[in-house]
Amino acid sequence: MLPTTPAILTCAVSGEGPIHPDFPDFPITPERIAGEVVAAAKAGASMVHCHVRDPETGKGSHDPALYKELSD
Repeated sequence: MLPTTPAILTCAVSGEGPIHPDFPDFPITPERIAGEVVAAAKAGASMVHCHVRDPETGKGSHDPALYKELSD
């Protein structure tokens, strides 16, 4: 058996940059981003890094209300 080294897997489920047109199912709403966080955790991620997006435009946002909705 090979020795194992503990690892922390991180996942960035959404970024703040522009959405690429090749990925039309990119998570934009807090609900969808939260769903991707859960999926990442089920796949083995120990930690996630999240940005929120304006649900109307899909552009990156710093709106505290969107972060609160994501964390609820």
